[in-house]
Amino acid sequence: MLLHPYHDHPEKHLFFEPGGIVTWKRPGKPPSRKGRESIRVYALLRDGLVRRRAALEKLLRVQMEIANQGAKEISGRALLALRAGVPVVPCGIDTFG
Repeated sequence: MLLHPYHDHPEKHLFFEPGGIVTWKRPGKPPSRKGRESIRVYALLRDGLVRRRAALEKLLRVQMEIANQGAKEISGRALLALRAGVPVVPCGIDTFG
């Protein structure tokens, strides 16, 4: 029995750990036979595939940190603008240039 990408919910059968590793052992839930067989048959633990997932995870973490820092900066500018009596446009437009 294998996971079907259109009919099954992979999150119910697979768990992606940090570093690109995928397992059928989901925290707090019983192991998934369907997940285990899918990992084996689809070779989801191939070295190149694990390295690619790890690289994408790292890139995503960097991008999330950049977005968080940008949000903090925009929030800080908006607070300064409010304190100065400058109208703040809530759609993400930076009125300070």
